[in-house]
Amino acid sequence: MKFFIFSLKSKIKIMPIICAILLIFMGGFYMIFKNLQSSKVLLEIYFADKDEKNYLITMLINNTKSTGKNIILSTSDDEKLSRQKLKNGEIDILISVPEGFYQSIINSENKSAVIEFSPNISQLQKGIFTSLTESSAHMLSYTQGNIYISDAMGDADVASRNQKLNSYFMSAVSSRYDNFEEVKNDESNLIMQVYICILIMTMIMASLKIKNKINFYSHFIVRGKNVMSMIMSEVCSNFVILFIISLVGMVILRLELSFIFIIKTMILCIFASFVLEASYSYLDRFSSFLILILCMVSTLSCGLFIPRLSIFTSMGFSPINLILADSIISWSVFLIYCLVLGFVSRIKYRIV
Repeated sequence: MKFFIFSLKSKIKIMPIICAILLIFMGGFYMIFKNLQSSKVLLEIYFADKDEKNYLITMLINNTKSTGKNIILSTSDDEKLSRQKLKNGEIDILISVPEGFYQSIINSENKSAVIEFSPNISQLQKGIFTSLTESSAHMLSYTQGNIYISDAMGDADVASRNQKLNSYFMSAVSSRYDNFEEVKNDESNLIMQVYICILIMTMIMASLKIKNKINFYSHFIVRGKNVMSMIMSEVCSNFVILFIISLVGMVILRLELSFIFIIKTMILCIFASFVLEASYSYLDRFSSFLILILCMVSTLSCGLFIPRLSIFTSMGFSPINLILADSIISWSVFLIYCLVLGFVSRIKYRIV
């Protein structure tokens, strides 16, 4: 317990440095995020029917402020050609509108248009477009409901009332700037951002750790301290610092924190704590470079800022792929990694 308190005190002293450097990295991420948000997305819509109503969809997209700024729209009547363009990366998003789409809305069958994304589009760009489609779908269903109620009333004002409801729907869609600008940040994207931030903090802690750690541990071993208990004390103190900073950061950003999300964050903090101890056991002052490489690989493979490459998607047991899998098994693998890293650290000091 005394060793844990000693270790924790030494890390509390460097918390201001960790927070200051973390803000610099977060500033860089924010700039990348804003650049992606303002980039143009190439959207093509394939219409199976040559219906006069097709202009309604194109008009909604072209007349909305945010979509006019973020999307370059084209239309197609050749599905095969459109899919080839999507495969080649000539367009970012393809929407396929099926036959009888408009009539299905009137009949309340609601056939679904298929949205497909190019492998060259990032998760954030997907999020921007997903928020747009979800917002439009919500307003469409709301307006449909009002029109059905209006029809059921069966009085002489049905036609004029429906026309007013349609006009309201069109104006509402065209003015929902805030909804279209909002990026859909689902939990998998958010937990990946938290993981990268934790790795950045771990890298900073590695660069500020006590130098010549073997001699430091040897001093306590001679005094009768157990190697494993010292390693676990270091891991626990690492975890406390990483988790506190992560939790405070999420509270400041006003994120909606579920109990499950907090548990996932704790597992990632535990994993990073073991990575820090295992890497420092063997590489000493160069451990920060190893964690930096891990951080860079995680950033490149997460798909948040750039598309995921096939080399990363094939690495099934990498931390990012485990986070994306988001299952009990994948999170259990993180804990297995922790046990392995703890055992590796212990072997190092037993040899010494």
